[in-house]
Amino acid sequence: MVHHILLIQDGEHPDDARRVDAPGFDDALPPVNLIAGRSTIFVARAYTQSGDILPVTFTWTSEQPSIATVNNGRITGNGRGSTNIVASAVDRGIEVRLVVVVHNPFTSIVIAGDIGAHQTGSEVTLTASARDATGNQVPGVPFIWSSSDSNIAAVEANPDDSSEATVTMRRAGDAEITARSGAIVSDPAQFTVFDLVQPERRIVVDTSNAPFNRYYHPALPGMSAEAKLTPDGDAATANSDIVIRITIQDQVGSSWNNVHAGVSVDIASSDTSVLTVPAMLETDNSGMVTLTINAGDAIAGQGNALRDGRAIVRFGETYSSDKFVEVTLQRLQ
Repeated sequence: MVHHILLIQDGEHPDDARRVDAPGFDDALPPVNLIAGRSTIFVARAYTQSGDILPVTFTWTSEQPSIATVNNGRITGNGRGSTNIVASAVDRGIEVRLVVVVHNPFTSIVIAGDIGAHQTGSEVTLTASARDATGNQVPGVPFIWSSSDSNIAAVEANPDDSSEATVTMRRAGDAEITARSGAIVSDPAQFTVFDLVQPERRIVVDTSNAPFNRYYHPALPGMSAEAKLTPDGDAATANSDIVIRITIQDQVGSSWNNVHAGVSVDIASSDTSVLTVPAMLETDNSGMVTLTINAGDAIAGQGNALRDGRAIVRFGETYSSDKFVEVTLQRLQ
């Protein structure tokens, strides 16, 4: 008893073939796209439920031979349009219909996507479509992609769908991407790959106040109304904030010049139980950022010492290497 039928196209693996099941053998099947003047070969096989092949002979017919003809499973496209190709085994009451869509031969290939200038390291997805003489899209066409210079822009086709490809921008320069199928080649897609020009900057730490050490005096009755920092451990000594100054500089030729006002500097503390700092400060008119660390009540835009201990303060800027400063708050003996 026939359990199912496979329609195997051009020697494909049976697992990839179109399948229809008993009793109606009328499952919806994907259409066969065919170019006029070209052929494809189908083999129909009947199987038992356990997967054994049954000796069933199929007869092939076309409902509209002007569109597509069939000869023992070999289907040839004749003219643009759609028709049914029928595989039947009359003695078993089996009739399987396969929709065949015939397209005019394609005369051009069109590439679409974000074509143009792109930064090194970026990727762009392109699609290729085959078109006939009147501009109608012809599906099912396989494409081969190529680059005029893969060192600048490399192209790789989607292994599951060759109409799609990814272009990777590798280094600065110009390259052309094309797609072809047979003798038909697309117009080149022009790519310009560029490197972003970035300023050469550095962070300079003013070490005139170093080392950045203080004694930490907690707010204890009889000693101070507020916690404070002193250089000598004597609670009677006046409060002495820690002041860290950095300057952001641009390289111009062989010289280093201070940046303008408003350049953002990121700041972080390695141990916020010892020391908190503002997340960001901006340079002043001289290109400088001043971080003041106090031990009293927290003040907006300043660091705040919370207890004795050690913390590393990181200063960062978009185009500069980070700088790290150690702050030590000594324990009173």
